[in-house]
Amino acid sequence: MRAPPGGHKDKITFRAPHNLSAYYEAFTLAQREYVRAGYVSENVSGLRYTRLHLLPSTGMVLAYLGEEIVGTGSIILDECKTLPAEQTFGDIFDGLRNQGRSLADVPQTRAPSQQCSR
Repeated sequence: MRAPPGGHKDKITFRAPHNLSAYYEAFTLAQREYVRAGYVSENVSGLRYTRLHLLPSTGMVLAYLGEEIVGTGSIILDECKTLPAEQTFGDIFDGLRNQGRSLADVPQTRAPSQQCSR
């Protein structure tokens, strides 16, 4: 996968996915790393995504090291009043919503462990 223009060989740069291939590679990386960490089992598609990725308010950022995608993160706005962390922090989220706060969650943020040590 080639990085979009502006990628550097020795430093991590961040960009939104620029084509369908970048999304595919990001969802593949997320699945591989979730399996490696023991969060999920292998699946038929080899992709890690949720229904929330289909919402227009959901964004994604990719981390590139040179031309290689080495990390991925999703940004999910609380437009449907359901966030991935709701299961764990539901009471806290409800309190913040009652105060009129806008919420977002940043799930599926993964980078291979070898990248974290660079």
